[in-house]
Amino acid sequence: MVDATVHHLRAFFGLNRRSALAEYFQNKLVDTIHFMDILNLKDSVEKDTFFRKLPNLAEQLPRQIVLKKLLPMLASALEFGSAAAPALTALLKMASWLSAEDFSAKVLPTIVKLFASNDRAIRVGLLQHIDQYGESLSAQIVDEQVYTHVATGFSDTSAFLRELTLKSMLILAPKVFVSQFHFSLVAIS
Repeated sequence: MVDATVHHLRAFFGLNRRSALAEYFQNKLVDTIHFMDILNLKDSVEKDTFFRKLPNLAEQLPRQIVLKKLLPMLASALEFGSAAAPALTALLKMASWLSAEDFSAKVLPTIVKLFASNDRAIRVGLLQHIDQYGESLSAQIVDEQVYTHVATGFSDTSAFLRELTLKSMLILAPKVFVSQFHFSLVAIS
């Protein structure tokens, strides 16, 4: 009888309690934030897989936590180069849940900095999704910080990137000062 009681007490306070706590902390939210915390320790395959799943995963997580915790972590990872190009899709997906003011304050500065990236995959991602954020770019930002980087796509060796650059002009050209636009067209021809 005493052995049975001791066994039950050990089970209650020992392994069963620990496994219950372990199960409590193993969920999508904790796993996602933990992955972002140790992002620099992950290899490129793990990052790529994670960021491809992140847009769908973000829809299953609490919206406020995604916007206040995960979105800033993702923006920072993209800005400092530790995130792969597929992270841009996840960033824009989460950013679509923000108000226009919050988008301009929290996400747009990261996007503008990404235009200076030499990573072709990032540049392709930015141009593919320019319809999602292009209207948020002011004429001054486009003229001073974005256009010169986008215009390098006209002379890129990739035909796909040249095509995306040309398509992006539908959104960017009205925001570029005439002298800047004319100068880059003369340089191309």
